[in-house]
Amino acid sequence: MPRLNLEKSVEPTVIAQSTESTRLFWIFRTYRMGDTISSQISRKTLYLQHFEQSRYDSTDFSRFKESHMKKIITPDQFKNIPWKNGKGTTTELAISKNGTLENFDWRISIASVSEDGEFSDFSGYWRKLILISGNGIRLVHDENKIDELSDILSIASFSGNSKTVGKLCDGTIFDFNVMTDMNHFKADINTYTQECSVELNSAEFCFIYSLEKEFHLYETDNFQLEHIDAGSLLRLENIKEKEFVIRGGNLIVIFLSKLIK
Repeated sequence: MPRLNLEKSVEPTVIAQSTESTRLFWIFRTYRMGDTISSQISRKTLYLQHFEQSRYDSTDFSRFKESHMKKIITPDQFKNIPWKNGKGTTTELAISKNGTLENFDWRISIASVSEDGEFSDFSGYWRKLILISGNGIRLVHDENKIDELSDILSIASFSGNSKTVGKLCDGTIFDFNVMTDMNHFKADINTYTQECSVELNSAEFCFIYSLEKEFHLYETDNFQLEHIDAGSLLRLENIKEKEFVIRGGNLIVIFLSKLIK
C-alpha cells in the first residue's frame, strides 16, 4: 500500500474540522510515523476524537499522558519511614494503595546500611534488594544461604520470612528495595548498567528508576512522551506488551503483576 502525503490526501477529509493546534499535531505526527493510508486514517480518527473531547492545547499534552496512567514521583514526594527494627530509616518511594508498613501489596524504597546487623522481619513478603551505591554487602539468610552484592545494580532475592543478616564489605552502602506480598503480587526486575533501549513488558504496574542520568519514555513508534530526571521514579499502570520503550542507562525496571489464584 502506498505511503500517504498528509497535506494533500488526509488533511481535507480527516483534519478539516479539527482545531488548528490539533491539525498541526497531526501534520507532525503523520510525517514521523510513515504509516500506510489505512493505518494513518484509523489512528488519526481515534486521536482526533480524544483531542477534541479534551480540548488540548498544542503545547500541553499532560492529559494525553494521563490517559496512559503515568505518574512521575519526584524526590520531594518520597517519605522517610523508620525501620521496623528501629535501627535506621528508609526512604519510601511508592507503596500500594492504602498500604502501611505493616500491611501492603507492594512497596519500593531506598535505604542506607552503615553497620552490620539483622534485617527487619517481613514475614509474608518477598524481598528484592539492589545495590545502588557503596562497596558491597554480604547477606546471610538463615545461617546457610548467602548473597554477595559487590557490583552496582546486582540483585538479591530472598524471603522476608528468613533471618537475614547483612555484613558490609567496606563502608556504608545504599540499596534499592522492592517488597511484594507473597499471596498477591510478584516482582520481575531487570537492571541495565549501560545506555540501552528497553521495550516494556505488560504489567499491572511498571516502575523505572535511573541512578545517574535522565531517561526517556517513548511510544514504540519513537514518539517521545516524557523525559524523567535521575532520582525520580516513573510509574506506569496497566501497560501492554511492547507499548512503551525506555531509553537510558543505569536503570532499574520493575514489573509488578498480580498473582492468579
